[in-house]
Amino acid sequence: MNINRIAVVGTGLMGKGIVHVFASHNFKVDFFGRRDNVKEELIHYFENEVKKGRLLEENKENMLANICIYNMNDHCGRFAQSDLIIETVKEELETKKRIFQLIDKDIREDTIVASNTSSYSITKMSGFLSNPQNFLGMHFFSPVPLMKLVEVVRGAKTGEKIVNHVSELVKRINKLPVVVEDSPGFVLNRGLFVMIHEAVCMLDENIAKSAEDIDNIFVNGMSMKVGPLRLADMVGIDVTYTILKNLYEGLKNDKYKPCMRLKDMVESGKIGKKSGCGFYNY
Repeated sequence: MNINRIAVVGTGLMGKGIVHVFASHNFKVDFFGRRDNVKEELIHYFENEVKKGRLLEENKENMLANICIYNMNDHCGRFAQSDLIIETVKEELETKKRIFQLIDKDIREDTIVASNTSSYSITKMSGFLSNPQNFLGMHFFSPVPLMKLVEVVRGAKTGEKIVNHVSELVKRINKLPVVVEDSPGFVLNRGLFVMIHEAVCMLDENIAKSAEDIDNIFVNGMSMKVGPLRLADMVGIDVTYTILKNLYEGLKNDKYKPCMRLKDMVESGKIGKKSGCGFYNY
């Protein structure tokens, strides 16, 4: 199967990053969102990427020419032209279910559908589609243009040919596909978020006097580029809390049970960089 036309559903940072990568490799990309200003948001995103040195100014217009933007309310027939559809909406299972049921009405029988979920079961979500054998996980990491890894997640019903097609596609966009089995948090997040949670617990226990001190220990003692608490702010405390809850419920292990501090931060709106306040102020 040739995968040439990609649809990305969800206009958050991950969605924009995935669009960036595919458009920069000359794929035709259909970008679906619910807001009317998606094009302006995307142009602003690309301008920031130019400022950060991740995108050359002369390539920006060529990439925009590869992208068509649609409102989800006007999707009728649009998904039928896609070889691969990647869902990147917020990490809420009911929201994802609605999106998949909407997509399922339009797609061809051979269309591959993927989720960028970081914690929900691929096997469970495959039940939202008529052809679960064509569904799998494509777990990109932020910032998408820079991060090499893509976890290709095989659900219980995912066809082996689909896994192989998507793995080859990931190589075409100059990234590293690693095939993993469907399990809560997959591989990276299962290890990463227990580390983040332990750092939060150590802050609560005053083992170090500040978030900055804990992060400095990880950065300078383990050669990490960013410490676990600043990383939680970048991911979003709300997302961190959701992932830990899903890990706890899926693995039935108390080490993933999110501490009260995280719950309090979410309820008070201190959800990290995107809100201006988390473990750090922005």
